[in-house]
Amino acid sequence: MPSMNAEQVALNVRRSLKDQFTCPICLDTLKRTVVSKECLHRFCRERIGRALRTGKRERPSCRAYLPSKRSLLPDSTFDDIIRVMSACQQPAAEMNASEAETCAIFSLIRFNR
Repeated sequence: MPSMNAEQVALNVRRSLKDQFTCPICLDTLKRTVVSKECLHRFCRERIGRALRTGKRERPSCRAYLPSKRSLLPDSTFDDIIRVMSACQQPAAEMNASEAETCAIFSLIRFNR
């Protein structure tokens, strides 16, 4: 099996991260993230709440049954990571020193919406 070069690895990491930050229901970047206690999949709070209200209790990621909203926990840390990575998409000239330093840390794993 041929090994991947650094560019291929970086591309795979970016794709994987983008997948992790995408709601499997609305296919947009997660907003007000909640995580399922059972399977650890993440969803937009509004989207999974709407699905539960309409009787759709099968998780779109793994097809497992979601008993109720009580099976979901807020994931504000994940929201913070998304917020920081999204802020890094703005031009460097518009960032303060702290933001620029944080974005430098994320420079290898940036994702685009």
